[in-house]
Amino acid sequence: MSDRRLLDARGLALLAASSLTVMANATIAPALPGIRDAFSTTPGIETLVGLVMTLPSLVVILTAGLWGVVIDRYGRRNALIACVALFGLAGASGAFVSTLGEMFLGRALLGLAVGGVMTATTALAIDLHSGPDRDRFTGYQGAAMSMGGVLFLLAGGALAEWSWRGAFLVYLVALAILVAVVLFVRDAPKTPRVSGAVPARMPWGFLAFQCTVAVVVMLVFYMVPVKLAFLLRELGVDRPIFAGVAVACGTVTGVASALAYGRMRARLSAPMVFVVAFGCMAIGFGCIGVASTYATILVGTAINGFGIGFVMPNGMVWLMSRVPPEMRGRASGLVTMSVFVGQFLSPLAS
Repeated sequence: MSDRRLLDARGLALLAASSLTVMANATIAPALPGIRDAFSTTPGIETLVGLVMTLPSLVVILTAGLWGVVIDRYGRRNALIACVALFGLAGASGAFVSTLGEMFLGRALLGLAVGGVMTATTALAIDLHSGPDRDRFTGYQGAAMSMGGVLFLLAGGALAEWSWRGAFLVYLVALAILVAVVLFVRDAPKTPRVSGAVPARMPWGFLAFQCTVAVVVMLVFYMVPVKLAFLLRELGVDRPIFAGVAVACGTVTGVASALAYGRMRARLSAPMVFVVAFGCMAIGFGCIGVASTYATILVGTAINGFGIGFVMPNGMVWLMSRVPPEMRGRASGLVTMSVFVGQFLSPLAS
């Protein structure tokens, strides 16, 4: 299948939905000072304002596995439509709340939606493609998640300049994506069960391995945006824009490697792709760790991002090649949960 066919209306709708997920929590990061000031009379506001950003991750951790069961039973498309709609409404609700409790409710519902969107889009990407097409499309999906994160953060920052409430309006883009999902996305045809066939089994050991990889990779990946500004300050680079450029450098190379994943996978086995990816990450973090100049930091984040761009598509494709089709939702849900466990633990670990 050509790239033009992969990126038809259905493919673009799926990629657009995928772009909503990984960085959805951080979209309102630029608005946190404004939220703190708006609710400054609330006891413990310094702690609570951080929870505004992290609460969706906690909800994803608690519910993503359940979403996997739901989409296996009731279909990927139905769950995706419901979750994209909830994503837009719950995310944007922060622009209209009058109390912090109302904001927390909206953020909790956003987390519920994020878990469902990520689980359903991953399962659909695997169901609707096979062979090299699956490899390429899963790479495109990883790139869409990264690019969505950058665009969401930039848009949130721009709107937060106007008002802290403005940052929440970014989530309304999901309602436009909802129209595309309704019009173009359909579930893959179900494979009829053969009478007397051996019941399908989940490869639990291999699933546990891939979930562990997801936790570790996200834990390590988020150390860069969490700690890089502090490292740059030690090097005498105080302006926040330079930290932003360094993080963006890794994101750009991550998008490039995710887009190239299909070609990489055509030449190397899945284990060897992991070797290349983790090797790049090790070299990148090594450069950052010994850096004495800003240029070395940029080289390190670029190499690190290039490796990370391969990891998630490779792990998901490799896992789903071993998971029975009727269980892919559950497997996707558990990997989604693992991704957000790593995100949540990263600031604590670092």
